[in-house]
Amino acid sequence: MRGRAAGAMLRGMEARDAGTAETIEAGIRDLVARRRAAGALVGLSGGLDSAVLAALAARALGSARVRAVFLGERDSEADSLARAREVAARLGLALEVRSLEADLRAQGLYASAPMRFVARSARANRAVTHLMRWLGGGSPYAWVLRQRAGEGRGIGRAAYERWIRPVEEASYARHRLRRAILDAEAKAQNLVLLGAANRSELLLGWYVTGGIDDVPDSPILGLTKTRVRRLAADLGIPRSIREAAPSPDMIPGVTDELAMGVSYARADRVLDAMDAGLDAEAMVRRSLPRRDVARVGELRRLAAWKREAAS
Repeated sequence: MRGRAAGAMLRGMEARDAGTAETIEAGIRDLVARRRAAGALVGLSGGLDSAVLAALAARALGSARVRAVFLGERDSEADSLARAREVAARLGLALEVRSLEADLRAQGLYASAPMRFVARSARANRAVTHLMRWLGGGSPYAWVLRQRAGEGRGIGRAAYERWIRPVEEASYARHRLRRAILDAEAKAQNLVLLGAANRSELLLGWYVTGGIDDVPDSPILGLTKTRVRRLAADLGIPRSIREAAPSPDMIPGVTDELAMGVSYARADRVLDAMDAGLDAEAMVRRSLPRRDVARVGELRRLAAWKREAAS
């Protein structure tokens, strides 16, 4: 399973545990020492997870031994860079800002009609996502996973192949380009690349295999998004970042929760109940909404191939 080394640091731990940050920091120090590395490299996106990871790395190693890089491009959110700079300044990190746009244009990733449409309007992108929800009977992300599994039929399948798949493939390519750049930088400077994936993303498959959220050393992989958010408050991460809607930062206007059809707060309650061994009916008896239980269960099932491929 991806992130197995660093993710094992926190498997099953509760965010309310006062020693969570200290445990992760000790794990980062041990990891860097075992690799005989000069320090750590973090991709700072402006989002919650990378902000928490950067804070933990800076506390573990000292700011001077943590390098932060922001990799933006045409479809990055307008305020992502501002948030990344705010975090870096608070942590005393020198932030390197690089644009991927020229590389992506050279690869032709902006050239298709669907990708030209994506660039025009965040509102239109949200409207398309809602249309996908209607076509798929619930979660747009689940609908896409079913299409990739060959379960789609008729007009829905045709719409996916014509309009959705090009955007999906471009998103995958961008995630993998970010990963390749950071891997090369880490190797060149004898740094350990730290990934910012969390447990919710792992279980729901909300990542790209071989991409920036599929890094072997991911210190917060044992924490759900809800627990990461709580830890962020303990670490003093700015409220603007803690409360920002989680986003893949690939399709303007489309957030994680809009695509998945369920909030992280609700999904994490179901995931915690699953980890406790409860079946669907037991969860419903404990007042978890049946729709949430069904939707999260479906996403976890449909994403199983990703976890198996990385094991």
